[in-house]
Amino acid sequence: MTDEQERAVFGDLVRWEGAVPWLYLDVRGFPTTGLGFLVKTVADSEELPWKNITAGREATQDEVKLDYDRVLNMRPALPAARYRSAGTRLELTSAEVVARAIRRLREEFLPALVRIFPDFDIFPFPAQAALIDLVWNLGAGRDGDPVLGRKATGLRAFSKLRLAVNNRDWIAASACSRRRTSRDARNEWTATHFIEASKEQPT
Repeated sequence: MTDEQERAVFGDLVRWEGAVPWLYLDVRGFPTTGLGFLVKTVADSEELPWKNITAGREATQDEVKLDYDRVLNMRPALPAARYRSAGTRLELTSAEVVARAIRRLREEFLPALVRIFPDFDIFPFPAQAALIDLVWNLGAGRDGDPVLGRKATGLRAFSKLRLAVNNRDWIAASACSRRRTSRDARNEWTATHFIEASKEQPT
């Protein structure tokens, strides 16, 4: 993936995820920040370099815990601005949000996509962009295990999509890419990118 393509992918992620520097709850009620960065526990939140914008200094652990508990007790899926504290404001810097997003893309999501789709690096760029959007939104997840009674999760749960992509059947991939938890516009964008990939497929 070229630098230009990476910038394009990043711009699309900002469009769909938003770049929210404070803590909020996503549609599932999970504490989140930045470009959809899940913050599972207060300990995870304490590891982030929060700034106390009100006081103009780094946030203390007590402030981080109070803010985490405050947000966790709010209703999920409100507009992001509703989660911003009217008092002590804890936020990440714009530079930190961008750096963390690029690091996750390069170190987490792209390697995960190569593991799920071994030919990912030579897919048409529209297909790569669509898959990045899917894995960012869903997580890579894990394969199911019928012996243990464990269901597949995340992107790995999309078995029809995985088969279509590995067969480079981009039209079928387009039809299998819809997520129930995503907006219609985002689902349509992803589906359209798979269709665009079909036009770039080498003969």
